[in-house]
Amino acid sequence: AAAGGARGRQPDRGRPAYPRRHRDHGGTPASTVLPFDFGSGYQVIRKIGQGASGRVFEGIDRVHGDRVAIKILRSDLDDDAQLVQRFVNERRALTELEHPRIISVRDLIVDQGMLGIVMELATGPTLGEQLAANGPMAPAAGLAVVGQVAQALAYAHDRGVVHRDIWLLYTSEAADANPWVGLG
Repeated sequence: AAAGGARGRQPDRGRPAYPRRHRDHGGTPASTVLPFDFGSGYQVIRKIGQGASGRVFEGIDRVHGDRVAIKILRSDLDDDAQLVQRFVNERRALTELEHPRIISVRDLIVDQGMLGIVMELATGPTLGEQLAANGPMAPAAGLAVVGQVAQALAYAHDRGVVHRDIWLLYTSEAADANPWVGLG
């Protein structure tokens, strides 16, 4: 796990090397100047989602040059030792999963007072967006999706990972339009 590698770096192209965060009433960063460096090897470039425990950003892995997703714990939750431990345990459990339909987790970063999990970036619509755009699936297609998701979840469960936050994506790059299962 990398930690705090961006400290002491000069601003890149006139942008601050650290995010400027202002807290709203919920304790979350109400505004973060994007992009910003996160850890020694990542740059956060845009917000792509939000959940109960944090925000998800698209970032760049500066070592490998590819795009990643970075889930950053909400700032008002980082004082909750039990929640932080669950976040760390989530990363530990998910990095051990290697399945073609499960989004892989790469890294845990603590930087600038923020805790984040770096994971593979899957692009494409969620299952709900897919259904909203195209209507109901044919029964055979729906069964195929359910079967693939069940296989991915069974794989995770067999390794002791039972997760409360499961989401499904279709990657636009996948010629077969198979779902990806995100845990977390």
